[in-house]
Amino acid sequence: PRPEKNAAHPPVMQLRLRAPDIISDEAWDATRAMIAANQGSLDEVWFSTGIGVPPVAVHIDRAARMTRAAAELRRLGVIPSLQFQATIGHGDGISLTEDCSAKTWTGWTGSTGVEAKACNCPRQSGFLAYVREVARLYAAFKPAYVWIDDDLRFDNHNPATVGSRPGCWCERCIADFNAATGGKWTRKTLDAAVAKDEALLKKWIGFSEDSIVEVARAIAEEFLKVSPDTRMALQHGMTHTGTIMKILTVLHETSGRPVGFRPGGSAYYDVNPN
Repeated sequence: PRPEKNAAHPPVMQLRLRAPDIISDEAWDATRAMIAANQGSLDEVWFSTGIGVPPVAVHIDRAARMTRAAAELRRLGVIPSLQFQATIGHGDGISLTEDCSAKTWTGWTGSTGVEAKACNCPRQSGFLAYVREVARLYAAFKPAYVWIDDDLRFDNHNPATVGSRPGCWCERCIADFNAATGGKWTRKTLDAAVAKDEALLKKWIGFSEDSIVEVARAIAEEFLKVSPDTRMALQHGMTHTGTIMKILTVLHETSGRPVGFRPGGSAYYDVNPN
């Protein structure tokens, strides 16, 4: 039997855009015209920060366009929201389809030593500073929700994650793990050790999860400084449940409000995802 309808939580139809949909006045005007001509067909629009690592000037322009577009959506009775579409990165093959020229820090590195050049180590100070600056820019249009995309995860940061254990294994991450545990590991010796020591592997995974969680915290903190009414949300990758729960917890604790939660990883048909 179908569950009783809950009038307090009616279904919402969302239109998820990509960065090119707002790259120019002409592109947005065409999209807005379609929305205006079909009023009632959707409730909410997600704009996108893009999937690359472009210069901050690109985000300044994109955020200004979103501010104008958000005002127009509100006049149409549509809720403007945002998808923070790149954090760690979706893998070199996808991320490099857009501009990644602002990336000057170490990429996500697998236990095999392979680095995803267009993806990001979550412990790099330059990366975290970039994330915070970008978040402040997009907070200006005061989105109803910020949906962090499903690349905030351990896997699918190719080529680094092919045949790799969970986590980023770059020199910074190994050094920070040593500082936290009193160890003297190298990437190779730690990889060999966790293969035999379940307790050590558990410590490494917990450390790596905490690295990822700090990216979510940075996004939430910066948005809420500028737009305290914005709700935080996660489009998750459906793997590593411990990571997902830690992200949801920090988003809830940082915002003090319930958080949004839905599957990503191409499971976009909500009636029967995957």
